[in-house]
Amino acid sequence: MEQTSTMFEQSLNALHHWKANLFKNISLIRSNLSHNNELSKESEKLLEKLHQNLKQNHKAVLAIVGEGSRGKSELINAFLYSKYERRLLPSYPGKTTLCPTELFFDLHSQSSFIKLLPIETKVLSKNLSELKAEPQHWEEFPLKDSDPQDTVEKLKQVSDFKSVSKEEAKNLQFDLGNLDINPDNPSEYLIPVWRHAMISCDHPLLRQGLVIIDTPGLNAFGSEPQLTLDLLPQASAALFVMNADTGPTLQDLQLWEKHIYPLFNQININLYVALNKADTLWDDYTNEENEQKNNFVSQIHSTTARKLNLPEAGIITISAKKALQARHQNDQTLLQKSHLPQLETLLSTGLVKSKESQIRKTVINPLLRILLSERRSMLEKSNQLDHIEKQNFDLKHNQSFQNQKKHIEPEKKVKLLQNSQKLLLQQLKALEQRFNEKSAQKKVAEAQSKIHNTFSKKYIMLIISALLEVTRNDTEKLRNQALLAKQCQDQLARRHQLPKQLLAQMPKLKISIIEELVLSLFKRTQTLQGNFIRTQKQTEEILIEFSKLAQDILNVYKEANAMLMQWYTCTIKLFKTHTENELQIATEAPNLPSVLKTQEILALRRKLKKNIQFCEHMTESLALPMSHFQHSNTNKFTRPGSSTAIEFLNLTNNSTLIFS
Repeated sequence: MEQTSTMFEQSLNALHHWKANLFKNISLIRSNLSHNNELSKESEKLLEKLHQNLKQNHKAVLAIVGEGSRGKSELINAFLYSKYERRLLPSYPGKTTLCPTELFFDLHSQSSFIKLLPIETKVLSKNLSELKAEPQHWEEFPLKDSDPQDTVEKLKQVSDFKSVSKEEAKNLQFDLGNLDINPDNPSEYLIPVWRHAMISCDHPLLRQGLVIIDTPGLNAFGSEPQLTLDLLPQASAALFVMNADTGPTLQDLQLWEKHIYPLFNQININLYVALNKADTLWDDYTNEENEQKNNFVSQIHSTTARKLNLPEAGIITISAKKALQARHQNDQTLLQKSHLPQLETLLSTGLVKSKESQIRKTVINPLLRILLSERRSMLEKSNQLDHIEKQNFDLKHNQSFQNQKKHIEPEKKVKLLQNSQKLLLQQLKALEQRFNEKSAQKKVAEAQSKIHNTFSKKYIMLIISALLEVTRNDTEKLRNQALLAKQCQDQLARRHQLPKQLLAQMPKLKISIIEELVLSLFKRTQTLQGNFIRTQKQTEEILIEFSKLAQDILNVYKEANAMLMQWYTCTIKLFKTHTENELQIATEAPNLPSVLKTQEILALRRKLKKNIQFCEHMTESLALPMSHFQHSNTNKFTRPGSSTAIEFLNLTNNSTLIFS
């Protein structure tokens, strides 16, 4: 296999090993903390939920989308050529994919297979997920891994169509205007035999968790756009395929603007464009003609980027046909000229980054919060041991418990907490007054009113600048008040006599974050002002930009007020926790059996220290970037029964036994 394909496999292999390590860490966290009675019921439920989340969403899905006859199936054939050494999917004249097709590797199945959903299921009012859960609707055909030709022949069924009467077509809810008429029988119409195909193949890329979705063009006869579009939100990355010699056609743009771009813009999935059939531009050129060709390609790239609102870095001109030919002939020069290796590198990077980002957001970040919570709980227990040790020391020096209780003076502690809450609440109100969200809304509304009553671009920019100046003044007032709030917080901490562990957790007012946001708004305004002058933008465009800027200003006030409230809440919680700990020691100490002995305290300390170190070690392990697993040995999975398959199943299913 070529080096670029190896890079594709290595990226997916790194993703697989990273996820396997994550499965292992979830099980370790659960078993270790449970064994040591350090896992709350809430954390236990969340761990189970995270495990199921990771298990159900572990595939890296690549969707190939575009109108018909753009070479999507041929491109997939080039990706998967190394295994079958021939076309896997039909992609020649007269044979094109007529139904959405999912290619994957089912490790739990004894052999490869193709499952096909008959077109007659159109009358069922069920979505694709529901149909997948009901095997009685599907027709399944086994595929022989040892016979590539058998696989290729059976996969041709995704292009099957049949002739039906007008009544049958209407009963199946087809729009007759989108169907082809049977040339041999003009009274009948041609419809696809199948609605959807699921293909499990034993291929190296698919074994490592890659799923490829091949979609029919929405201009294909009898196509069901919704069935195709239901698959796209599952994707980690999508490749939109068009013809290189024409760039985006009207059909391409309609599909892009109506279905593709809004969807992927909404769910933030990596989106790339392949300008296929570049070989139509290949000829014997003179230097001058070659330069003209390069200029034409460059122009197609820039035009495509502009029309699709995408960066040019995500657009590649390729020839799937020549790439397939190059891999068949082992012609590295032709392969490089086809640009398929560059596309594979781009896609593998995008797929892996997207999946890593998704897993970090949905699994790892909640795991880190669990570890942080449990570690904080253990530190609080360690603080309690400090108090018990002090109590032991007092008892050894013949200090009575009543004297100790009197020394603590619970009434004064409660009164101090109440006064602290009042003082901090006063500071919070003073801070919010300096950076008042309602006042900002009023000023923004006044600025909007002034702007809508003028047609002078210069006066509009003066209004915007004045509004930002008010925001900057408010920020300066906020910083000055924050210094006073910090002094009040420090003074209260000394009065409460907080231990070092709690002092280290004292929340801070990070006014610099707000200042940076305000500074960025000023820079944006200067840039906009320059653009307005240079490009002679119309007043309506300036009003649109101001509307966005005004919303961003209000968001800064909103974020600042949320930060202030969090500072107040966390500070009060810290004082309250300390007070409750002291009162608990004062009231519960007599119930301890002659108070814990020194050896018992040491044993508890060692246990707590070990568990805290475990939480810290798990935190470091979860923070490892996926690139750390880049050079792990490629996992060569086989069917169930082999040692490697059993090892993988144990790795991913062990947690199921623990969590059930």
